[in-house]
Amino acid sequence: MHARWITGLLALVFLIAGCHTNKSANGACRYRGEVQDFSGLDGCSLLIVTDKGEKLLPIEFAVTGANPAAGQLVQFDYEEVEAVSICMAEDKAVRITCWQVDKDSKPQAKECLDLTRIEDTPWLRDAVKTHRAVQVLKYPYRTNGWAYVLKGDNVFLYDCQGRLVCKSEGPDASQCLQRVEPGSRGVVIWQGEGPHQH
Repeated sequence: MHARWITGLLALVFLIAGCHTNKSANGACRYRGEVQDFSGLDGCSLLIVTDKGEKLLPIEFAVTGANPAAGQLVQFDYEEVEAVSICMAEDKAVRITCWQVDKDSKPQAKECLDLTRIEDTPWLRDAVKTHRAVQVLKYPYRTNGWAYVLKGDNVFLYDCQGRLVCKSEGPDASQCLQRVEPGSRGVVIWQGEGPHQH
């Protein structure tokens, strides 16, 4: 009788454990996103950017074989965790509970945009609003294409594909300008209200 009770209890535990899953009914992870490199920002490295634009900082991987790399398109599940981060760019710190790299599709590089007005693309308009920039300058980028420097209380540098690659506290742009083509001069493509300098 005692053995039957233990066997029944174990069966119940396995049944409950088997029912608790972070996968959808078809066995796939629920969320989609892209692993992006934010190492240009102090204290940051890889973040997962969801389809909705939310930035997740993976603190722990509760799955085996996960090897995140910049540019990976992934399906994943997560649990939000309380954590202190020096990155400050993330929307949430998370524990990854399901991880599948999309092997069938290779990450497509976004088009490198040579912009002359911020109205030409939503991500630059949004960045100007988010960072409360008063000026946007375009520079030749050291690696490829163009870089866009947003000046305001702080300085932000975006590459031509809309990735934030540098943030400098305060109005001094010299740290971020180390990433543009040496000796190049910025071209103002947008000027808002407030103090500015070239």
